[in-house]
Amino acid sequence: SGLPGQTKPPSPSGASPQTLTSGHAEAEVELRNGIDLTRAGRFQEAIPHFLAARGRVTDEYAESFNLALCYVATGEFKAALPILRDLEKGGRAKSEVYSLLSQALVGNDQPDEALNALQKAAALDPRNEKTYLFVADACMDNHKYSLGLRVLDMGLQHLPDSPRLHYEKGILYSFVDEPYKSETELRLVEK
Repeated sequence: SGLPGQTKPPSPSGASPQTLTSGHAEAEVELRNGIDLTRAGRFQEAIPHFLAARGRVTDEYAESFNLALCYVATGEFKAALPILRDLEKGGRAKSEVYSLLSQALVGNDQPDEALNALQKAAALDPRNEKTYLFVADACMDNHKYSLGLRVLDMGLQHLPDSPRLHYEKGILYSFVDEPYKSETELRLVEK
């Protein structure tokens, strides 16, 4: 519509509204496919779907978080870090963002920053056992056993009776050649 002889201004991307709607719908499908692959543990396959959806979906938080999750799961820590930092800066960081950031920092050999991110996760959700377990697993995967023990100590401050945290700590003590401490922790699991 408009006055005769006037043309409708082009959309910001230069595409017609119909193309934008179609592009948005395609991006939403890519996001959904990426999430489905992520849930199935097919992280490497999910990455291209999230990249195709990047910046074109309604739920940019879900797209960014899941892309970062896939990067961490595939050991691409340097690729995950800027995405997680953007989520942190955007003021939308939840405990899960800081937990994933901590894991990425462990993998990127930044132990002090990893503990700092874990403290932020714990401040938001101190009783989330999975946060401590995931970060401790990242420490084990990256042969950062002493750091993993510190992570579990932090978790046990909030969840002193957690069998899973004690079990993980017992396993980590075995990696640092502390059989007595390992046995003590594993006995706590049996109770």
